[in-house]
Amino acid sequence: MRETKVQGCEEKERVLLLWERALTLFYENDTELFVTGAQERTIAGKVAMHMDKIYREIFPMPGLTIDIEYNRSGANRKPNYLSTKEKSWTAPDIVLHKRTNDDYNVFCCEMKKDSKPGKYDATKVRSLIHHRHYKFGVDLYKINENVAKMTVYYLKDGYKRCQKEEYLFNRETNQIEPLKA
Repeated sequence: MRETKVQGCEEKERVLLLWERALTLFYENDTELFVTGAQERTIAGKVAMHMDKIYREIFPMPGLTIDIEYNRSGANRKPNYLSTKEKSWTAPDIVLHKRTNDDYNVFCCEMKKDSKPGKYDATKVRSLIHHRHYKFGVDLYKINENVAKMTVYYLKDGYKRCQKEEYLFNRETNQIEPLKA
């Protein structure tokens, strides 16, 4: 498979390459989940399982792990900074991180089968970038048998607000492409 070329940093290119390869495997093997009406947790889990097979090729750093619905920050629950409830916590659908600390959190992802960009999940991944130090937040807001659309959020040096880029997984070419406005 060819490398994904994206404007910007090498690490963002590696994140998109991981998503591209995982979505390719998912669409080659698991589209019956859409026919059966499986919930988004099942779909996120399958995508994460494919990521788990391949992420070490793209991110060879020791100690990194793909996790599903991970709600920990060290030994504590990962707080939900968007909630006013005292004991509220958050568990992103998919993460690539080091479990024991926040020193190297590569990405967090929230997934919906059919939503619009910029909804609650987008706010959640942006919050996790700021508070849990994820380098990238992926809001995969639409995934079905025909298409996968996502917004990738990240902080540029010197910026306080997250930058965003929209992408589409092209099933014909098995490539992630910038989404045209």
